[in-house]
Amino acid sequence: MEKAPESKEGSPARVAVLLLLFWAISAGLICWCRWRPDWGLWAFALYFSSVILCVLLSFVAAVPTIPRSRKPFMQALWYTVLVGMLPALVAFLLLRRLEEMDEDVMDFFENVALCLTAISLLALWIGGTDVVGIWGLQPLATAGIMSWAPVVYLQSTILWIVVVYNLTHFIGSVDLSVEMDLPFPLQVTYLVLVTLWFSSFLRVLCTRPGKPKDFESEMLSPKPRPNNQVFCVFCQSQKPQRCRHCTKCGACVLRMDHHCPWLRQCIGFGNYKYFVAFITYSAVALLFKAVTLMLFTVRAFHGEITFWTKLWLVSTEALVIALAGTMTAFAAFHLYLCAIGMTTIEFLTRNEKKEKYEKKVSFDQGLCGNLQAALGSIPLFWLFPACPPSGDGRTFPHKVLPHDVDKRTKESQRALAISEETALKEKEASNRPTQPCLESTAEPTCLEHQQDGCVAAEKEGEDPV
Repeated sequence: MEKAPESKEGSPARVAVLLLLFWAISAGLICWCRWRPDWGLWAFALYFSSVILCVLLSFVAAVPTIPRSRKPFMQALWYTVLVGMLPALVAFLLLRRLEEMDEDVMDFFENVALCLTAISLLALWIGGTDVVGIWGLQPLATAGIMSWAPVVYLQSTILWIVVVYNLTHFIGSVDLSVEMDLPFPLQVTYLVLVTLWFSSFLRVLCTRPGKPKDFESEMLSPKPRPNNQVFCVFCQSQKPQRCRHCTKCGACVLRMDHHCPWLRQCIGFGNYKYFVAFITYSAVALLFKAVTLMLFTVRAFHGEITFWTKLWLVSTEALVIALAGTMTAFAAFHLYLCAIGMTTIEFLTRNEKKEKYEKKVSFDQGLCGNLQAALGSIPLFWLFPACPPSGDGRTFPHKVLPHDVDKRTKESQRALAISEETALKEKEASNRPTQPCLESTAEPTCLEHQQDGCVAAEKEGEDPV
């Protein structure tokens, strides 16, 4: 209880140390650029790297913001402004007042302003995703129009990237757009990627995940059913294998993977293949755009373009790189789930303790079988927005796994009981009066043989694995 005030007092001290350290580094790099203008590009690279390092150190060392904020994007924005923008602005105003601003130093400050503004806009965009993502996780029946906020936010982000990439010559001071500047083979590749991505996006939006029907309406009791069917008290119906009740949609979903607030629906048996294709093509298209947009931006910076055109290009490049990294990791995770035959919910709850009447079930059919069960039976069309997997979404090939944890628990309890019995017998024997030793004709009792007999007796009647 006495350490809490010390930590509160130490937090401003850590903030002051971090700010003073990186203020000194920023001042040194600005002076280096002023004295050695020919090294301005290296000074800018080190200046930008020092700001990123300061932001990362603030997370690693748990250095808070003042005022305190638990949002990571606010912490990144706070240190970017204080460590990066504030020293550069002070130095810019001071050198301009002293009339010691030459062209190389001006380029240094322009590059710093571009990159730090792009990072700040990216932090604000991440903050927006955090806010609208929380709105999208509310039940659709009570959220109302707010449940559409993540969808609108996603569409706005996609629209902005498309406009900057395909209509650069209309919004900026350049002659050609990024897409028009591509060689013809890359233009064809880009067109194919966009077509596959857009068709997958439409399929996942327009395809329902699938809902089970009432199989036995005359028996409405929340007891386990055969074939791993469980009764849903919310829908008043039985849930087939791998079916889950979504509290956001208010319905049971066949082979439910997760609820996606950015699409405003669940991802299940009916649309999972299209979802995997959508995120896979999103990752590939974003990586393609990140590389080609970066090359276009480097060439554009050598020409005569306005500051706002540079800002649009740099900020969009930062957004595309962040989205490409996120979608690549997300697509790799879901392709891994397809390979091992699991859903997101099954993967996250794989170590949870089952109820006594529940059996641990594995739906693993091998690499090829798992991919066919998730993406369809034809390998050529696994990532094509057509040819969905066969089946009704209610029954799946599976095998029952042994309850190893329960067996180990029973064996440990049995060993403990035997040891307690042995200790009790030894205590009784020590309390008896001493008697002369007599030859015994009874056969000796072996506790280990008795234990093996109990184990063999308990195993009788169990289902073979």
